[in-house]
Formats: sequence, structure tokens, C-alpha cells
Amino acid sequence: MRDYKTASEELMRTNTELDKKQDECDKLEDDIRRICRQTQR
Repeated sequence: MRDYKTASEELMRTNTELDKKQDECDKLEDDIRRICRQTQR
């Protein structure tokens, strides 16, 4: 079994990567909404 410190560091790294991906997804959603609004006019 790996030690606790290594596991928690890996978890923090994973969470940071997930946060970045979530930000990218949010930006994409915003872009899609903007495009949809423009095409509906």
C-alpha cells in the first residue's frame, strides 16, 4: 500500500486537472449558448 502523503498528492493533482477540465467545459458551454442565441435571431 502506498503511503498517505503520495496518495493525497495524487488526489490533489487529479482534482486540479478536473478543475481545469471543468473550466474548459464551462467555457465551451458558454460559447455554444452564445452561438445558439445568435443563430436563433
